[in-house]
Amino acid sequence: MVCADTWATEIGTMGKFKTIDVLSLHRVEQGTSGGVSLAGCTGTILGAAVISFSALYWITFNHLSFILLILIAGFAGSILDSVLGTSIQTQFRCNVCKKNVEAKIHCGNLTTKIKGIKWISNDAVNFAASLCGAIFGIIIFEILSFK
Repeated sequence: MVCADTWATEIGTMGKFKTIDVLSLHRVEQGTSGGVSLAGCTGTILGAAVISFSALYWITFNHLSFILLILIAGFAGSILDSVLGTSIQTQFRCNVCKKNVEAKIHCGNLTTKIKGIKWISNDAVNFAASLCGAIFGIIIFEILSFK
């Protein structure tokens, strides 16, 4: 999930792509917590694919099913990361450049909290989304009996 989310962010911000808030569906600036784009979703799938293909050496059951399982779990965890990022993650506004950021200090100055729960940082959102993505994958694995 972490690789999928990282690739989503990196690929999604490489060019000028239309980015929307995952919950409100309103257009947002690229790099905004909770923002998704077609390029970013492609990055999510590519990141999850890299992880799933890297595991092929160690697995002994149906490879295609395992690859699909990791792709689905990685994508779901990445989307959950966006949902948590836009809904409960603390976000700040830089008083200098006027951008919405995730840090308490930007452009060398203190920022202003604009939304989110004070103690829920990007790291907390990443941890929660990674944990949920892994649990989701385990549940699918058990339900569909990939063993």
